[in-house]
Amino acid sequence: MKTYLNSVQTKVTSLLAAFLFIMAVSANSQTVNNDAVQNFTIKQNNSRVILSWSTSADLNLNHFILEKSYNGKDFKEAGLIFTFEKDANKADYLFPDHTQANETSISYRLVMVSPDGKSSYSKIYSFNLDQHS
Repeated sequence: MKTYLNSVQTKVTSLLAAFLFIMAVSANSQTVNNDAVQNFTIKQNNSRVILSWSTSADLNLNHFILEKSYNGKDFKEAGLIFTFEKDANKADYLFPDHTQANETSISYRLVMVSPDGKSSYSKIYSFNLDQHS
């Protein structure tokens, strides 16, 4: 019985520690509004796609990590885009990317990273690839 109680106590302690860690990380996270990314467009030119988007001038970001997925679930880094000095209203960004020849659709999302290293995700943008381009 004592062994069982020790086992339960160890599991409860581990779960509590994990919960407290998650709460501490969540409390320190800065959320960037999904509306921060505006006018996100994807245009195809043969095996390349050109992604473009803009952000408001008051958004405090250091860089973006562009992630892509061919199944809409498993995202991998496709590029790193550093922010630059913005005009009075917005900042515009452009990123060319290559696609795989046999794929029919592609999804992208942006990881928005602030100067202190905190990050959040944009919504997912999906695009059907034209196989005849």
